Amino acid sequence: KNDSDKVEFPPPLSGVDQLKRSAEFWFTAVPVIANYYGLIGSIKLQEILGTREFTDEQIQELWNQQHEDGAAKIAITITNLKGFYVKT
Repeated sequence: KNDSDKVEFPPPLSGVDQLKRSAEFWFTAVPVIANYYGLIGSIKLQEILGTREFTDEQIQELWNQQHEDGAAKIAITITNLKGFYVKT
């Protein structure tokens, strides 16, 4: 193999860099998770108050929208981090 076929790995992250990386991930993940709980609460509250009733199809569509939004945000973050895990 020639030199252009070699894979170069970045040096290990410092403790501060690892902390920054973890913070960036969780800064995105926590709101995404919270949005799921918010959606559940919103649906249940509207049904309890009688302001709206949802069909199974409507609930599924709300979940699908939530999944797409959350997946896009997490994917962007993981791409920016160049992967999910870093071996040290």
